[in-house]
Amino acid sequence: MGGNEVASYKCIQCFLEANDPQEVLLRMFREDAPFVIGDPTEMPRPQARKTEYVGTLCDGETNGYWLLLLATPFHGRAMPCHFVSYSSKTINRDATSCNQHHFSAFTEVKELLGDKPLVLDREFSYLELLENLVAEGVNFVIRLKVGPNFCDREGKPET
Repeated sequence: MGGNEVASYKCIQCFLEANDPQEVLLRMFREDAPFVIGDPTEMPRPQARKTEYVGTLCDGETNGYWLLLLATPFHGRAMPCHFVSYSSKTINRDATSCNQHHFSAFTEVKELLGDKPLVLDREFSYLELLENLVAEGVNFVIRLKVGPNFCDREGKPET
């Protein structure tokens, strides 16, 4: 953006006041994408002590919030198409959990997904979410960290 930092910030603020970011991002959903990626990210906001949506991150000290971003692949990059944000403060205030925020994000894009798989990292390998995804009929893949040793179907190390 041209101009100085303050002018750019004001322009962004005006855009956000006049538009719904969720609606704008959903327009960026790529129908031809082979899958959708879900990625949770900690967003530190160390100076935001009085901001209503900022809580404490996993370290128990840093101010910040979580952003669960859903994206489709596009030319080697991820094109965002949906998000949910939550923090320890919003979870406590609303008597919810991060799991419920995950469910709502996936439910909101379920129709767009169709048969496309939802690709998630190991943070999402909890039974409640897996059962919910199966019940909703969402195809999904959970990427797990696997060490150098692999096991067969019975759990015995392969040789």
